This record gives sequence, structure tokens and C-alpha cells, in this order.
Amino acid sequence: MGDYDAPRDARDVAGDLWTALRTHDREALARKMHAESVLYVDLPQAIVPFGGITSGRDSVLQRFGLQWDQFATQRLNPTIRNILNNVVYADVEFAYQCRSTGHVLEGRLDHIIEVKDDQVVGLDVMFYDFNGIAAFMRMIRGE
Repeated sequence: MGDYDAPRDARDVAGDLWTALRTHDREALARKMHAESVLYVDLPQAIVPFGGITSGRDSVLQRFGLQWDQFATQRLNPTIRNILNNVVYADVEFAYQCRSTGHVLEGRLDHIIEVKDDQVVGLDVMFYDFNGIAAFMRMIRGE
């Protein structure tokens, strides 16, 4: 088994995931997500269309597509806090610009990324400021 066959560690897989998310690279994201991956975004779909829980690579890609259709990623800067077994815990500084209004949502969120067989099997996204995000979403919808 050559070096090219060696399994990648969770840090590398998380880095590939963040690159795909930052650049809106659907093909790279598809390669990183396990066929039975689960995405949990701790905002209800009533607040953001890409919120809630979804499972399966195609559904996860669809959720990110909804986000990318509505927002351009200006900043996605992760800081790894811990790696335990194959789970990466990170604090992520973000800035998303609404494509229709130009308004920018900035803040921090947590990513918990579970890795298996060099792919992401679980991604939890937890926002720190639920009320602020809800208010931002109402504002861009003109409510």
C-alpha cells in the first residue's frame, strides 16, 4: 500500500469540506459527503430553507444548493478546537452575502464533523445567534 492509498485523517477531510463550502464547489462537496451522510442545521426551515435535519448525499447537496442560491460566501474561516477519534470540533467565523439584497450576515457558528472512510458522515452546524439570524432573514424577506 503506497502513501497515496493511506487513509486521510479527519483534519484533512474537514479541510476539504470547508474548501468546497467556501467555494460552492458542488462536485467536491459530493466527493466529500458519504452516501448516507446526515446534515443538521440548528435553525428551523421556517427561518432558513436549508435548516433542520436531512440525510443522504443528494439531500445534503440540495440543502447546500438552497443556501448557495440565496447567499454568496464571503468568509468561512474555521478554527479547529479539538479532534476526538474521527470527529472534528471547530469554531467557524462566517460572512454570507444575500444575493438579492446585498446585505451581509456575519457571525460565528460551530461545526461538528464526523468522518468515516475519508468522507463526512455527519455535519452539525450550530449558530450562536439564533435571534439575530431570524431577524436578518425577516429583514431580507421584507417582513
